[in-house]
Amino acid sequence: MAHADDKGLILPPALAPWHVVIVPIFKTAEDLKKIKEYIQPLIERFETTQLDFKSEYFKDKIALRRKIDEDENKTPGRKFNEYELKGVPIRLTVGLKDMEAGTLEVFKRESGEKSSVKLEEIDLHIDNYLYKEQNNLLKKNKAFREEHTFVVDSYEEFREKIEQGFVLAHWD
Repeated sequence: MAHADDKGLILPPALAPWHVVIVPIFKTAEDLKKIKEYIQPLIERFETTQLDFKSEYFKDKIALRRKIDEDENKTPGRKFNEYELKGVPIRLTVGLKDMEAGTLEVFKRESGEKSSVKLEEIDLHIDNYLYKEQNNLLKKNKAFREEHTFVVDSYEEFREKIEQGFVLAHWD
């Protein structure tokens, strides 16, 4: 609830239903087949990837959750918008031009930045980003909470501060 913008949710990676969504850009079934062959080594690495968020809240490692969206009834733009609204931390886009270059396009939900990353380097890139994003969101949330929490000692103070954030008030 604390993490969102005008484009939708920004989910902390540890809570996101999917950490990575792969959107293949294709026109024909043959193009999709080529793209799937290209990303197959990446998918196999993802299946064994364990994310370690190293915090007081997450003691155990979490398996990387990923999805490949092969839906032919939606345009790539609609898919991009859908996953941005849902707060998926990382979207990977791959088309025939990316295959030729040996790269994938990486979109990071929190920062909104796009970049091209070599296929061989994508695991480390994703692992580092998810760990960093998890910690950034936690820091932002703690800072927001501290900045918007007030201690009040009277009903007048309570009425004034209740509209500004969280209030710590006496019981009686």
